[in-house]
Amino acid sequence: VVPLAALESARCPPPAPDPDAHAVLPYLEIPPAARPTSALDIELQVCIGREASLSSGGWEETVCRSNARALYWTVDQMVAHHTVSGCALRPGDLLASGTISGAAPAARGSMLELSWRGEQPLPMPDGTSRSWIDDGDVVTLRATARGRAGATIG
Repeated sequence: VVPLAALESARCPPPAPDPDAHAVLPYLEIPPAARPTSALDIELQVCIGREASLSSGGWEETVCRSNARALYWTVDQMVAHHTVSGCALRPGDLLASGTISGAAPAARGSMLELSWRGEQPLPMPDGTSRSWIDDGDVVTLRATARGRAGATIG
């Protein structure tokens, strides 16, 4: 778990708003002064491996590389939406975004998307393929961000 304050150096502009999208409610609007730093540049990676082979130095396959800057809603907007109706959010609570997918096929954030609804299985290093997660698979999620003075967070 990484506190939000540790990610200050990873702040970046969010994606450009979709011109065809409906206007957001005022409490979700990003003020122009905050826009350049309202998103987070966090590199994401999802790997699949087999439990038995990982413990014996076996294979692990990266199936997705995405970035949190692809999120439609910023963390600030998610917190505002979560709390606007009075729902409590306290220090130490976890907040999750859900699946983070990018535009490229390799940035699809779920097995449903990656395998195109199971119709295009992903090849694995051991010669098998995956449309879905199998029993005994190990899924590893990794995230890294640029820290202060070039350090890596994550």
